[in-house]
Amino acid sequence: PRTTARKKRALAWVYHNLANAYGNVGDVNTKIHYLEEAIRLNNALYDNQLNTELLILKSNLANAYGNQGEHRKKAELLEAILIFKEKSPQPDKLDLAITLDNLSSAYSELREFNRAE
Repeated sequence: PRTTARKKRALAWVYHNLANAYGNVGDVNTKIHYLEEAIRLNNALYDNQLNTELLILKSNLANAYGNQGEHRKKAELLEAILIFKEKSPQPDKLDLAITLDNLSSAYSELREFNRAE
């Protein structure tokens, strides 16, 4: 079992790196695919509990959705991330500000200006 978890962790890391590589060459669809696969593996490893790796993966996925013009999906992911970060015993204020800024941008793209403030 330990070996399987180690392999899943390594594979999730490979998927994350592949997602970044595809994003760097402008292939957002493939980037999204590999991020979703990395998230699936992370969820299996951590019983669907949020963790730092998962927050990074979901933030990257939210930004990829934004790059693809899917601002509703971006906003939904960022809303969930923000709730988790705000509940943290010692939230990182800069990290919160970045998430809020990204969420505000998503709302602006959706023309939901009252939520973008």
